[in-house]
Amino acid sequence: MLNRSFVAAVQEHGALSPGKDYANDDDVVPYASALLNQLRLHVGVDSAVQTFLQSDLAKIWASHQFQDHGNAQWGDYGYLKREGVREVFVRLGNIYDLVSPTGKLSTFLLTRYEGDDWKPATDYPWPAETAVHEFELFRGSKKRIEDIAVVRTLPDDCEYHDFFWNHAERVASDNGLQVHDIVLFEEIFHYAGAEVQDCDETDTTATSSATSCMSGSTLVDSEVQDRVFFHQLPLLASGEAHNPWGYWSLDPKPTPGPWPVLELPGIELTCRVQSNYARVSTFESEILVYLNQLRRDRNRIPGMRP
Repeated sequence: MLNRSFVAAVQEHGALSPGKDYANDDDVVPYASALLNQLRLHVGVDSAVQTFLQSDLAKIWASHQFQDHGNAQWGDYGYLKREGVREVFVRLGNIYDLVSPTGKLSTFLLTRYEGDDWKPATDYPWPAETAVHEFELFRGSKKRIEDIAVVRTLPDDCEYHDFFWNHAERVASDNGLQVHDIVLFEEIFHYAGAEVQDCDETDTTATSSATSCMSGSTLVDSEVQDRVFFHQLPLLASGEAHNPWGYWSLDPKPTPGPWPVLELPGIELTCRVQSNYARVSTFESEILVYLNQLRRDRNRIPGMRP
């Protein structure tokens, strides 16, 4: 079991916090140095490092949004190159050149009700035929779904763990980079949403007509559509999603394309895609490098190079 003082040091300095986005924040480096001093004091037995690596604290990577991933695919790793104000992904390889795959890509569905946060994900294999998602456009006692997201992601934390702890340091060294420069293309979010635009009572230019906005309390006017449908297209033969990945329609039944852009007064319809990558921060990369050095010193990973 980890030394209690060691665990307290981790908690006190706030390191190794999955989901925290510190990847571009060099201000946290002094905290990493302070935590490393604690590690040097308390990680004195062989089992401590391995116990740490097998705990949730070792999940030190966090997700960030790509500006431009070019032609990258899931599992590609590389680094981000700045070109003016843009960050472009430069591919170095694929995770499965280094790591044994644990399964196929995972696909799940997220929903967000009006005024709420995203609900927990549910498994959702991408349909082989066009799937229809219904969005109600009225306000009542029951909250309406405002957004959905179909997410396709690498299947298992074991793959991330293997890549970052056993390979990222060598990949960085071989390419003249730092560990925190290495990024891993991990997931794509396919979003669709139908947002009812409220009338701003303080805005004298707004009207109560459903042609410009919707009343926040009652059913939409009978002359206005009370529901709309997002049609999710099946995957291409390549396994990739269409671009765009679906279309909006007033018809609940799928129709052959091409599909015109649907516009409804007072309703904002969205269909977009966001790609994310995983990386460790400057803060957490110092922890990774130090613990890997301890592992090498104890011959726990023979042949591993810095």
